[in-house]
Amino acid sequence: MKLFRPIKQNAIGLVSIASHINDECATNILLVLRTIPALDCQIRAIIIRIVSSGGSLGAAQSIVEGIDLLREELGIPVVIIISEMATSAAFYIALSATTLVATEGATLGNMGAILRSVNPENFLEKIGIKYNAISSGSHKDSLSNFSSLKEEQTILLTGLVQELSEQFHSHLRTRRPQCSNSVELMAGQIFSGASALQYNLVDKLGGFFTAIQECERLTGLAGLKIRALDSYIDKRSPLTLAGLAELIRG
Repeated sequence: MKLFRPIKQNAIGLVSIASHINDECATNILLVLRTIPALDCQIRAIIIRIVSSGGSLGAAQSIVEGIDLLREELGIPVVIIISEMATSAAFYIALSATTLVATEGATLGNMGAILRSVNPENFLEKIGIKYNAISSGSHKDSLSNFSSLKEEQTILLTGLVQELSEQFHSHLRTRRPQCSNSVELMAGQIFSGASALQYNLVDKLGGFFTAIQECERLTGLAGLKIRALDSYIDKRSPLTLAGLAELIRG
């Protein structure tokens, strides 16, 4: 006796990245992506909508790895839509798209790396507070917000920022070789969607429906349903091993 197996309906998977890019965000997104092969519908393309001002470059690199592995595993296109903002690490993720769509008024770019610090040393001295640090090495306290950077520490941290910035721009050159190596791109400038198109930073101007049309063009399939995938992760609850096991069994 043959068991009846319903035909999986073709669909576009919708994933949203609408938060600060950090390890928690990356973990949630990667778990959502890993649910796709086991869904009760046939995901033929993915739309990722990004609304974020950035965050950790390392977390962004982890998300990009997950997107690349999924695309390779399933052989499906990934269309990314920026309707509002995707800057810094968020734009790093956007560069992984098969097709990158942005509205004309979106803000994006701000490529590169930055380390920020505040030094209240003079203020602390005025109120009689002195900061002391006993560390295992001369550079261990480099990221402290309570003392001035020594010249050698400044040089080392500048080198770190330049290394991370080069990782970003290497990603840009790999993903969008058609982009010009212009001063504006290297300086971390923020672009509108319309300006970004002129620099070949995006492929199309438009909104969500343009992203859907692009999925249908890339797959050769019309009338694809939209399947929102974010509900597979309950962001209100902390991620636990028990919750992860339940998700995998799901």
